[in-house]
Amino acid sequence: MLLAAIAGVVVGAAGFWVAYRLLRLDARRRKTIEDALVDLCANAHLPLVIFDSSRSVVAVAPEVPALGIDPMSHAGDTLASIASDVFRTGAAVEVETDLGIPGSNDRSPFFVRGVPMLGQFVVVVIEDRRESDRLDSVRTDFLLNVSHEIKTPIAAIGLLAEALSAAAEDPPSVRTFAASLAQEVARLTRMSRDVIELGRIEAGIVDVARDPFPLADVVFEAVAENSSASGAKRIAVEVDADEAVVVLADRRMIATALSNLIENAIQYSRSDTTVSVSVTAVGDRVVVTVADQGYGIRPENLDRVFERFYREDSSRSRDGSGLGLSIVKHTAGVHQGSVSVTSRVGIGSTFRFELPAAHGSHE
Repeated sequence: MLLAAIAGVVVGAAGFWVAYRLLRLDARRRKTIEDALVDLCANAHLPLVIFDSSRSVVAVAPEVPALGIDPMSHAGDTLASIASDVFRTGAAVEVETDLGIPGSNDRSPFFVRGVPMLGQFVVVVIEDRRESDRLDSVRTDFLLNVSHEIKTPIAAIGLLAEALSAAAEDPPSVRTFAASLAQEVARLTRMSRDVIELGRIEAGIVDVARDPFPLADVVFEAVAENSSASGAKRIAVEVDADEAVVVLADRRMIATALSNLIENAIQYSRSDTTVSVSVTAVGDRVVVTVADQGYGIRPENLDRVFERFYREDSSRSRDGSGLGLSIVKHTAGVHQGSVSVTSRVGIGSTFRFELPAAHGSHE
């Protein structure tokens, strides 16, 4: 009996030791897995939240709070509920939810997918659809605006073509209608060019060259390009450009942006006034200012002038594509620059276009 009792104690102790060792191994294994999941969250560059079988948060990727989502708030309760459904079903769960954040386009802004892992954890992946919804809305508005804007020159071309045909025996009328036709064709050409340019910039498919060149040279070219428009309104374009100022940029894109700024100043200026253009270096920045003596922009609309097709007063000028200032803004952005405007109604507007100076530029 004593030997049996001793044997029982030994077997029981051995069983306890084995169980203890197994638990230790399981705890170590679990700790190793948790550490790996934490590393996954830190380095996956995805909005992930990982739950364990007790519905506790094991790890949160930095991208989650960057979306404005707090796993410890109501949003976290929703994510934990999704994790519970995964544990209950043993299968992936997909949910559209607002996570307490209002959506756009009348749908929930987040698509959340919970996936089981090793039977002990659930990885919840959050897809933020707010930006894609915004871009879809922008694209839709853009297409609608293009369709609307393009109708005017096309209709005008059709009417002028009919007028030309009817006035075949009246040379003075033919010349008048032909001049108007050429103007509408030029307007349609500018619009097509600007639509293509803006689309390429926004899609990120434009190759941005980084070549050094004196900015004054491009300014004088832009002024010359707009000489017909300034001459027609008897507007003097005065340039004060430091020829030692050099930028490292895409010359073609900068030329287009500056031409658009000068064209805009001429379009919205009164006849017999002056447009002033200056180029200066300020520290490590190069500043181009284009000031007009035009109608000015109301304070509440200053933030809108760089929107596609926005016009402060469309009745004053319909010659442009309505995309010029938007191209200026995007061109500044891809060059790590900026553009801003100040204005006084009835006095005029001043646009400030900034770029980083090239090394060695005059300061």
